[in-house]
Amino acid sequence: MLKKFRIVLAAVAMLFMAALMPRPAAAVVLQAGYDFFHTDDASLVANFLPGTPTLHFSGYQGSLATALFPLPPVVANQIQTFHTEWVDMHGNRVSADSVHKVSNVQVPDPILINFDTVVRRPNDADLTGGGITPVEIEIVWLSLKSVAPIDIGGTLFDVYAGLADGVDQTAGRMNLLNAAGATSGQMDIGRVGVTTDDPSAPDFLGLPVNVDILFIPAGTPGPTRADAAQTVQNVPQVFHGCAQGSPDCTGNGPSGAFSIAEPSVLVLLAAFGLVGPAVVRLRARRAA
Repeated sequence: MLKKFRIVLAAVAMLFMAALMPRPAAAVVLQAGYDFFHTDDASLVANFLPGTPTLHFSGYQGSLATALFPLPPVVANQIQTFHTEWVDMHGNRVSADSVHKVSNVQVPDPILINFDTVVRRPNDADLTGGGITPVEIEIVWLSLKSVAPIDIGGTLFDVYAGLADGVDQTAGRMNLLNAAGATSGQMDIGRVGVTTDDPSAPDFLGLPVNVDILFIPAGTPGPTRADAAQTVQNVPQVFHGCAQGSPDCTGNGPSGAFSIAEPSVLVLLAAFGLVGPAVVRLRARRAA
């Protein structure tokens, strides 16, 4: 009986010790995917070209935006939804309770464009161990419009900014910083005036963007590129975190915060900036 008691006591002690031992963090893998953002109203301040005044920009969204800056099919496929409708033997649509219905069809819904910026993460990111995780990022779509028109020679123009037409965008990089097993933490895409703007540099952090700037007569309904009185093409820029010393930034810490809403969706809460020919700060958040 004593021997049996000792065996049981030893087993209990082993279980107790096992409970006290640190357990490995649960796997946290951010799957490759797309992140959709919309720019807060008038939160982007830019002076794209010498001799032009500083302008406030906001996201240019909706179906009109895709007429000016066509949405890539790969992005449209990410957000396309469908609904079911019934048809009769002649293919005419009928109500769901109709006695003439013979089959149903899947009908695409109108695409809701409630975003103005799309960023792609082409690779999975393993955040399980915590610390710093480099993540490759690439701009896929951009659509911005000046909040107020600009006066050039007595004529008012709305100013639009989108990705350069027919230009392959350069990949960038950000760092995600989190505790082991955590699905949220800090992000770092560098800082304006501090981080290098050279994407080939080993310590580069940021998002390279080549943009076209379009000047279109103010108030033009449903504008297209053909309506532009002037287009400044392929202007290279780099998105970084906000400039050091700005009200949105303190010290040299991370650019903002992130959380994983779904396995392939990264919600970024950050202050971004654009450097190069333009002097820009952009605050972005994920579209609702």
